Amino acid sequence: MADEHMADAAQPAIGHAAIDADDFRQVMRRVATPVAVVTSVCGDDRVGMTSTSVCFAAVDPPALLVPVKRSARAAAAIEDSRILAVNFLSEVQHGIARAFLAEGASTAVVFCEGSWSKGATGAPLLRHSVASFDCVVEDVLATGTHLIFVSRVIATSSDDAGALLYRDGFFRRLDENF
Repeated sequence: MADEHMADAAQPAIGHAAIDADDFRQVMRRVATPVAVVTSVCGDDRVGMTSTSVCFAAVDPPALLVPVKRSARAAAAIEDSRILAVNFLSEVQHGIARAFLAEGASTAVVFCEGSWSKGATGAPLLRHSVASFDCVVEDVLATGTHLIFVSRVIATSSDDAGALLYRDGFFRRLDENF
């Protein structure tokens, strides 16, 4: 079955916008992605944000790509400190994802959700998350509205829990294996 968004696929991509931002956002919402809280610390200030766009970059050396909207408080803190943590949430941590989505919520309030420790870099790590990655930023790429932090993983932790996913505007969990 052809999708209406495929009609523009024949247009040349170089030098032309094949699809607008709203169409792209709608299509990307159909892809199930893990939910993470990206955290950092700059001086005494902890910052964090919910993200569904963190991805694996390399195994050797271990690295992640962490896109952050330029206007987000976390972007400036990560740029200044050059450290971050990626905490992939378990399905029971959906409240934490919502807390870090709230615009204008105070840092003190959102970090009251869950149990936190300090990583080797000093970045906040969420206990009982599916996986946490403590990272140093090796490079920053600018693209459109976002900065992409190329982040070398220096420490990890994990928990045997079901992953929290995001698809079609809702948090979801995996069903049993089939």
